[in-house]
Amino acid sequence: MIPMLIGLLDATSGDNSVVSEKTVSRVIKLLDTCLVRGRIAGWGNSGLMGTYWPLASKEWKHKKKPYEYGDPEAIKARLLGNRNLSIASLDNESIESWFRDPVYKPKIESFKYILYVLEAAGRNNDPLPDYFMWNQGEIKSGTSVEHIYPQKPAKGTYPKFISEDDKEKVGRPGNLTLLTMKEQRDASNYDYKTKLKVYETSLFNISKSVSQDYTSDWSPEYINKRGDELLDLILNQWPEPESI
Repeated sequence: MIPMLIGLLDATSGDNSVVSEKTVSRVIKLLDTCLVRGRIAGWGNSGLMGTYWPLASKEWKHKKKPYEYGDPEAIKARLLGNRNLSIASLDNESIESWFRDPVYKPKIESFKYILYVLEAAGRNNDPLPDYFMWNQGEIKSGTSVEHIYPQKPAKGTYPKFISEDDKEKVGRPGNLTLLTMKEQRDASNYDYKTKLKVYETSLFNISKSVSQDYTSDWSPEYINKRGDELLDLILNQWPEPESI
């Protein structure tokens, strides 16, 4: 995405500027939405690169086509016309079906990115800690995806998880949050009350909210409920590409 953003900045600078700041904001919002929703839909790096690579090609920098930098509809047409992508899979109905499909278990690294952007969005203007910054395209190893209901719970620690269907929810979106590596070691596979103490003092707001909203215990129903809450945040923060 960096070449595309540089091109946009070039198109807005100097006396020959052809793109307004308002339009640039709209273009960035479009690309941001495609990246976030693409991760949920299971796009790999090749699919994500395909989102912006056509937009950074040489012909976009050609002086005869400066208008395309300032035309979100042209960008949308490029994305929709890319046979390697399925923008239709990024509409609300598709994203909801991914989240609510009982067998959907996101790839941990992909969902780590989703949790990251949710954390960042929830902080508004508050800066993220240094350890939480990107490092060559990856989130630094100081952060980890936490399974609230553990992958290997200690015997008798989660009595509400009885059936195999209940236990299968361990990898669902509503059961995942972020912790530092130290926090995760402290939480380990202990009972929920022990984990709550870690979440209450976590450096991540997304984990603090778990301790604030689910104060007594953790259950399969809460995994579904929290999954719906995360889904609502995503749909509101990153609207359908076609609506931008």
